[in-house]
Amino acid sequence: MVVPTRPAGRRLREALAEHANGRGQAVFPPRVMTSDALLAYGLPTAAASRIESLLAWAEGLREVDLANCRDVFPRDPPERNVAWAIALGAEFGRLHVVLGVGGADTEVRPLG
Repeated sequence: MVVPTRPAGRRLREALAEHANGRGQAVFPPRVMTSDALLAYGLPTAAASRIESLLAWAEGLREVDLANCRDVFPRDPPERNVAWAIALGAEFGRLHVVLGVGGADTEVRPLG
């Protein structure tokens, strides 16, 4: 099974063990790895590389109507250019990783 983070894999194995124990059964845990570990095997996947992910963030930030996202963008940036979009996209990408490691729901949803 591919999970977003190592802690998520640990929580999955714990949940499976608790579920089996509650039924008086045992379980053979599945092989669990992160997407980074899967990519290290060199298997063809549809996963975006880090640069592709950054460019996707930047493109989305350039296209979103900031007026519809005032909780995230209370004011418009002084200059909404490519440099702004890439810098903020990198920040959102790092935040996505940090939240994922902490076990938060990090599903990316449209902003606008």
